[in-house]
Amino acid sequence: MADRSGPDEAAALTDLLAMAPAGDRARLAGIGAARPLLAGRGTQLAREAFRAQARFGADDPRAQALALLSARQALRVARVESEFARAQVPTPAPSADATVLWGRVSQDGQPKSGLTVSARGPKGEVRGFGCTDAVGAFSMAVPGTGPVTLRVNGPDGAVLYAGTEQIPAAPGRVFYRDIQLGAAPPDICRPPADDAGGGQADTVKVPDLVGRAEAEAVRLLAAVGLQPGARTEVDAPEQAGQVIRHAPEANTAVPKGSAVDLVVGIHTDVGVPALVGLRLPDARAMLEKTGLTVSGIELVVDDRRQGFVLKQDPDAGTRVPPTQGVALAVGVPEKAAPPLLVLDLVALDPRFAPVRLSGEELFARANTLGLRDRSALADIAAAADDKVRDAFGLPALRDAQALKRVLRDVLARTE
Repeated sequence: MADRSGPDEAAALTDLLAMAPAGDRARLAGIGAARPLLAGRGTQLAREAFRAQARFGADDPRAQALALLSARQALRVARVESEFARAQVPTPAPSADATVLWGRVSQDGQPKSGLTVSARGPKGEVRGFGCTDAVGAFSMAVPGTGPVTLRVNGPDGAVLYAGTEQIPAAPGRVFYRDIQLGAAPPDICRPPADDAGGGQADTVKVPDLVGRAEAEAVRLLAAVGLQPGARTEVDAPEQAGQVIRHAPEANTAVPKGSAVDLVVGIHTDVGVPALVGLRLPDARAMLEKTGLTVSGIELVVDDRRQGFVLKQDPDAGTRVPPTQGVALAVGVPEKAAPPLLVLDLVALDPRFAPVRLSGEELFARANTLGLRDRSALADIAAAADDKVRDAFGLPALRDAQALKRVLRDVLARTE
């Protein structure tokens, strides 16, 4: 006779609890795959809008339509970046003994790490707290029942956020909250300054942090009333982001509030991306993504591949220190290079790196200023330092001087 009993209850519950983390991973993977596509489309639209304004004028309907598309795409990219940060916050498992409160703390769309988020009872008493990690995520278990509100504190005890929502805490329930700050918080995580400690002893044991992610180690220290001390980095590719050792060691009894020094593994070498065949803006974006810079640019006359990377050194896939640059050979026309190519070469030039202006900002300002031919670029290169500083919104005269120097050289090399 067939077994008509239902599925094993424990197994069914395990499968159910695994659905949320699996969904989180799928959501994160999907958004992560979409990010470079949207960013690439945004760069393409910005360049098309620049070309249309240079060719037809800013008042032409075709140029205005492309400018509107570019602005809308920039908004989409900003929203996707914010959602990507949110998707990195994993869903915690529910607890039969407590309410689980979790979420993310951000400011202007950027995650805020090292802050203390606490759940407060009706009289302001601390019923649970957690500290935000590198993606602004926090999680805490709140025992008992009754309404609680959320509060965010900085390391000096300053209240950065005081929620008014009454969250109905009850064992087994899980609540997510997205907290947005209006003031810049400090970046060191400690327990709430007004937490009396609930009668805990004056000394605590150092938890075992070896092998744990650095953000998790900081949360564990805060949970027992300790704080991170000196931070030292060592080259350990297989343990990058993890605590290699700490002092005092695990299980050492220390006074509450003591600092624990952490030694964290890092991966110093990075892989050189494949740049040959890419347009200069795409090559610049790839280098920025890996943290590498350009060490030098060789100009090669090639009318068919002008504005493309023809060679690179080191080759793609080579692992190098992040301080090492990548030398590029770039195709240029036999005649004078057009303004867009000149600006591409300026933005990629290693001497442009100290200028506090991104490549995209350089293109945007050039478009606003109407720099659509080489003579206009030459006028900027010869203008007074203060006028260039103000026109491009640069912080100091030295930025303007560096920009002018690179622009003059690139114009001379591409005549």
